[in-house]
Amino acid sequence: MKEAIVLSDGVIENPDFLKSFLESHEGAFLVCADGAIRHLEPLNRIPSVVIGDMDSADPNRISFFRDRGVTIITCPREKDKTDTHLAIELAVQRGCRKIFLFGALGGRIDHALANISLLHLAQDRDAEIRIIERDCELFLVSKAGTLQGMPGDTVSLLPLAGPVRGITLTGFQYALRDGTMEPGNPYGVSNRLAGEEGRITVREGKLLVIRYFRGVS
Repeated sequence: MKEAIVLSDGVIENPDFLKSFLESHEGAFLVCADGAIRHLEPLNRIPSVVIGDMDSADPNRISFFRDRGVTIITCPREKDKTDTHLAIELAVQRGCRKIFLFGALGGRIDHALANISLLHLAQDRDAEIRIIERDCELFLVSKAGTLQGMPGDTVSLLPLAGPVRGITLTGFQYALRDGTMEPGNPYGVSNRLAGEEGRITVREGKLLVIRYFRGVS
């Protein structure tokens, strides 16, 4: 499955984590959304493409990457999609079906919520999109999903867009069979993996899964 790494112009608190992830996914299609190019400069990495209206990108950095053969796609400032949205769509158009999104949550809360909403594109585009942070990953489950981790890893489950029905959890500390989760009743917060694998199935709706890479209280 062709992979893409999309960098959003948010906060990446641990550049070493991003560097390690890039090294472990060599060959992935690397896309920067506008000013996200700043994340690559200290890592000495060259993106595949930079896309956006360039309102937050340093012109000197743009020139630096352009001189090294990077494709720069400049979009109008007056547009109906965020730069991160455009970057994800570009990755899908280039044939990527597994997309990792960095820098999506830090900073403005409206940007963070907008980026979480982009996870819906996975179901519409036959792709898997995951938001990756130093301590956690976020993704959607609309039919079935499997988590690999360590016993005790914290996993929170939230209904993202209306009720989610027919939820069955196996391999979790708090199992569930044919359950329903609704906005306003977040009882799926702070479950834990019972072993190294947990399985989630859903009959109706979309469930936001937040898995922490280590146990949290």
